[in-house]
Amino acid sequence: MGRLKGHMIYKVVATEFLPLRERPLHDPDEDTYLSLVKTLVNNGPMYFSYSFDITNSFQRQAESDPSTPLWKRADDRFFWNRFVQSDLIDLRSGGGSGGFRQPQGPQPGVDPFILPVMFGMMRIANTSNKGTPLTFVLITRRSRHRAGTRYFSRGIDDQGHVSNFNETEQAIILNDDTSGGFAGAGGYQNGQIGSAGGREVQVLSYVQTRGSVPVY
Repeated sequence: MGRLKGHMIYKVVATEFLPLRERPLHDPDEDTYLSLVKTLVNNGPMYFSYSFDITNSFQRQAESDPSTPLWKRADDRFFWNRFVQSDLIDLRSGGGSGGFRQPQGPQPGVDPFILPVMFGMMRIANTSNKGTPLTFVLITRRSRHRAGTRYFSRGIDDQGHVSNFNETEQAIILNDDTSGGFAGAGGYQNGQIGSAGGREVQVLSYVQTRGSVPVY
């Protein structure tokens, strides 16, 4: 999709479903549900980055610790594949609910394998004005809580999640450095990215939220 502050941002363009074992019998209902899941995943716009937290607004990013692993910084509402990653997260934390034997204590080596994916919309456009590099960004993040069509999922739950909640952020980045690798070096993981021509990177951001009426 482009670069944000030197970090590469990607869009999921293809997915594949791999069964743990072939089913000897096919249940019609199960086939229907599986088809619905495949349609959602294959058609839904999903984005990710190996080194940049796209689940958080620029303001929340500025308030977080860049030395913390990417998945720990991710906003839980927009960590769309959080459930799929739950076993790896349990392994990383040294716990685990699976039936296999796990090593004792935290396992930081698992961090690179826990990759947050955001569901929504994103556009990145690079230009310049009088020699000043400009990056225009438009991001809509869709919450994973109570997601659904408007007539099947409405209102609020006990945790304060409303149906079909979205956060839209419009941002302009000045002096953005669009060079650099995709994610490889440790500097990318720690957010140590230089600005264009040594000039200070400035971010102007405006955030809007919307969702179902917050009533039961």
